[in-house]
Amino acid sequence: EKNAGEIIEENPVKTIIHKVKVKEMDIQHTRMLPPSIWHKLDLLATKKTDRLLLELLYKFGLRISEAANLTVEQFNLDRGTITVVRKGGKVHTIKPFWETEVFDIVAMIKNERASGQIFPGRGFAKLTSRSLYSRIKRMLCAVGADENYSPHSFRKACASRLYRETKDLLLVRDYLNHSDAKVTQTYIQVDYDSSF
Repeated sequence: EKNAGEIIEENPVKTIIHKVKVKEMDIQHTRMLPPSIWHKLDLLATKKTDRLLLELLYKFGLRISEAANLTVEQFNLDRGTITVVRKGGKVHTIKPFWETEVFDIVAMIKNERASGQIFPGRGFAKLTSRSLYSRIKRMLCAVGADENYSPHSFRKACASRLYRETKDLLLVRDYLNHSDAKVTQTYIQVDYDSSF
């Protein structure tokens, strides 16, 4: 036991910290959604809510939880923007970088019901993130994609596509609303070919 002001010559927890090792093979990285699968999904999705969900993930880079929480009021049809409550409670307004059907679909939804959840469940309560996750997994399965693709694969594809077209890491960071460009870099596959 040391008294206040004495120097500790050896860190007592250092040996404990160094016993924990993470190997690269222990980490399951999210796979990037290739354009070939996107094209198949684009053809498959005929329901307006399926198209809306796919576009929000792929062209806006939303997380599945962010999409699940969207309400009609968060879409500004005149300006062509969405105000999203991001991870950690940050409010972020996004203007899409690409052509999108999102605002046309939301206009149709708005005609049916002026307010409420974009993806309603029973009694117009919101669908859970888990329900939307399952919906995406079913669509991926229907186009023959393997089980390693997930909704987050769309977000990574969005980041890579945007970087490929702009070569601007900070723009991609801001579009995805990352606080650190280092995180954004992990999303980007520089040789991603988004041929549309």
